[in-house]
Amino acid sequence: MGATGSLRREHQILRARLRLLEAAMQMAPEAQFALREMCWSLARMLDEHIRHEVEALQPYHNRIQALIQARMAQDHADQQVVLRGVNALLLGGINAPVSRAVPPLAELIKELRHHMAQEEQEVFPMVDQLAEEQAAPSYGIGSVITETMTVNHVLHVHPQTREVFRAFKVNWEADGCHCLDELCWRRGVDVAALLRELNRSAAELEGR
Repeated sequence: MGATGSLRREHQILRARLRLLEAAMQMAPEAQFALREMCWSLARMLDEHIRHEVEALQPYHNRIQALIQARMAQDHADQQVVLRGVNALLLGGINAPVSRAVPPLAELIKELRHHMAQEEQEVFPMVDQLAEEQAAPSYGIGSVITETMTVNHVLHVHPQTREVFRAFKVNWEADGCHCLDELCWRRGVDVAALLRELNRSAAELEGR
């Protein structure tokens, strides 16, 4: 999936949320409460996505054009301002004119889609290429644990990693079928840190 795999997956989730939001907008004002909940959820997802994006791109910031990074940060900030303004309108009460929230929401959806497409075309390929150029660390004779593996698969091949999952508060009985990147996204866990500790744990046993 590359260095930006988890960010691309988040984009897919965000696009699905935007489609649902558009469907609710077609039912305004009857869907006022649904719109309010969706906008609140979208605002929270954007906050988390921005944080994940900053963490994922930070190792490459010296080699990514400063202009691109500055534009990305500003676009996200502008989108959050618009979304919070829409939320304020929707929280105005049952008699609030929901129609006033529809135009800025439509513009926000358009901007978000453009922004995500721009990242995927300009920024993510650059980061993926830089990541490939870096020497991959050796973790021993066994297979390297990657973000696309499920928790159950990792535990089956490397049972000693159970302690790592426990340290990261991962409930393998409930989340065993989930891929690591999806699990980290939903739980707010740093996938890079988890993979680093899992591979270290696997390598220690293999080296004995």
